[in-house]
Amino acid sequence: MPRHRFLVSLLGKLTACILLCGAPYAIAQKSAVKAVKDSDLMRVPLMVSEEISDDLRPRPLPPETRGVLKFLESQLAIQFELKRQPWKRALDRAMAGEGLIFGVSKTEERLKVLNFSEALYEDQIWLVTRCDSMFPFRTLQDLKGKTIGVVRGASSGEEFDAQANKLFRVEDDTGATQGRFTKLLQRRMDALVYYKANTTPQRLADELNRLYIPQKNQAAFCVLPQAITSTSIHIGFAKHLDQSLIQRMNQVIINGRKNGGLQKIIKLEQDLQ
Repeated sequence: MPRHRFLVSLLGKLTACILLCGAPYAIAQKSAVKAVKDSDLMRVPLMVSEEISDDLRPRPLPPETRGVLKFLESQLAIQFELKRQPWKRALDRAMAGEGLIFGVSKTEERLKVLNFSEALYEDQIWLVTRCDSMFPFRTLQDLKGKTIGVVRGASSGEEFDAQANKLFRVEDDTGATQGRFTKLLQRRMDALVYYKANTTPQRLADELNRLYIPQKNQAAFCVLPQAITSTSIHIGFAKHLDQSLIQRMNQVIINGRKNGGLQKIIKLEQDLQ
């Protein structure tokens, strides 16, 4: 075969080999890029208050919290990186712009530093007492001279907060919930403040006695019939940060309330509790 014909033939075979052999690699590369994009969710740091059990382990998130977070993650294509810590620390870090904070209510002081999402649900703020030391409660005046346990940095409504250590004495607590109830049993306080959505005093009392009473055959804790107040629960975001995520989030929350999707997923989590 003449030399030039041989070279043309060889070049053709090499080109065909490159095209055919290289195709699977090119397809694999394309698939790999797509997979990375599909799994490349925006990761969002989220401060969440922790509750510590008597064995010093964090308690599971409440069903309302789980439901809201699942809903937002699915609708916004994001993944929350939960940073569970004592409430005061979580609030301070969120105000410093280290991430969002879940479960925050509006107060005059917080509104200076944080922007708030649309309301996620309503929390009721209850007073829990020992059953042998219940007292009438209709207004804050009924707390005069009493000692009330509150979580450090938490708000129980601005009217209540304004009377702390004036009308009544405050016993500052941490997120160690078992420790809070132990102090109540030991009569170191007259009542403690407890936050819980979608419940009744009796249902909440049953739950608290099941979780926090050493002797399971007796009920020690009672919940006063009237809540201190109710408050809307939000996600907070420092004002000096970019607000585009909170704007998207607000639209998703509004749509979720309108079409019932948000309430539905919260109820599913509550039913699993």
